[in-house]
Amino acid sequence: MISVLFWLLLASVISCAAVSCPENCFCSPTDIDCSSINLAHLPSSLPSSESVFVLSVAGNRIKNLPQKAFVSLKLLSLEVLELQSNHLETLSTGAFEGLPDLKTLRLSHNRLHVLSNGTFDHLNELRLLHLRYNDLQIIHDDAFRSLHKLQILDLSYNKLTTLSVTAFLHLRSVSQLKVVENSLVCDCEFRNWMLWVEGRRMNTGAICFPDSSHDTIDWDKCDAPKPSVEVLSLPTLQGFLEFMTVFIISYVLLSALSNINRNR
Repeated sequence: MISVLFWLLLASVISCAAVSCPENCFCSPTDIDCSSINLAHLPSSLPSSESVFVLSVAGNRIKNLPQKAFVSLKLLSLEVLELQSNHLETLSTGAFEGLPDLKTLRLSHNRLHVLSNGTFDHLNELRLLHLRYNDLQIIHDDAFRSLHKLQILDLSYNKLTTLSVTAFLHLRSVSQLKVVENSLVCDCEFRNWMLWVEGRRMNTGAICFPDSSHDTIDWDKCDAPKPSVEVLSLPTLQGFLEFMTVFIISYVLLSALSNINRNR
């Protein structure tokens, strides 16, 4: 009798384990890989285990994450979540609730326009956040309010025109911040943000452009002192491109002459 119960129990466990890993996904004791399998939504169920540390759903067609999207999945020990290269347009407030140990969140190569207040609530342990190559235009003041332990934030290659220092004051532990290739306008808001950046001795790659209605920037209208920020106007950019063109042509000609001399 005991033997029969044992085998029935074992069969039940095996059966549950088999159905718990979604079709076309790969599940190991520590990793769940559901990348590039044409998912339109998060899987409805996943192996819930204290030993699962990595979940990848990258390279799919997921458009939005609703509130409490991960709560039912019971991935309480998850440390790495990969959502890059989807079609994400919106992240609901509290979308990441249920992931108390998450440390790495990759959201690059999506279609996000706005980071709303509370977008990253409940991610108190997050250390790295990648948001490169989205369509971000607005970051609300309390979007990062729970990210007190965040160390690395990448906002490069978006469409940001302004950065409010208020939003970034929540990032008490940040040491690497990148905002390369945005469309930042040189105004007092940007100036205050740059002063905060300089106070933390970070190289963000930030370049601001004068407002289209002004050829020059009147920093004296701002309350704070002028930051050490690179201001790139269109004439300066044109001069830089002309210099690079001349440099490349000269390099090619010198290389050609050098090869001719060697062949003599």
